[in-house]
Amino acid sequence: MKKVAYSVSKRNGVGKLKGIGYLAEDDLFILAFSKEENKPYIKVIEDAGKQCFPNGKDGEFSGTVTELYENVPIYNREKERYETRDCIEVEYSVWYKYVK
Repeated sequence: MKKVAYSVSKRNGVGKLKGIGYLAEDDLFILAFSKEENKPYIKVIEDAGKQCFPNGKDGEFSGTVTELYENVPIYNREKERYETRDCIEVEYSVWYKYVK
């Protein structure tokens, strides 16, 4: 497990996480907080090490990681209720650099 400084944002530009995390077996582990309850949890960006490549700067890597989420509840404003989507695809822009 290697320590990294990271920046992760959704490709549509909404939301950004940055800080210190860990890269282990090509997965990026980062500490995040839930919006509603402000409780900490560990977010895993799978295969970040495989899908990020050197970006020309010393020890820095960047790339796009696509994750699939299944059975996601989404609020329908017109019907004023939650509906479940079978599958949602989310693209993240990921940057990281190894730190000591």
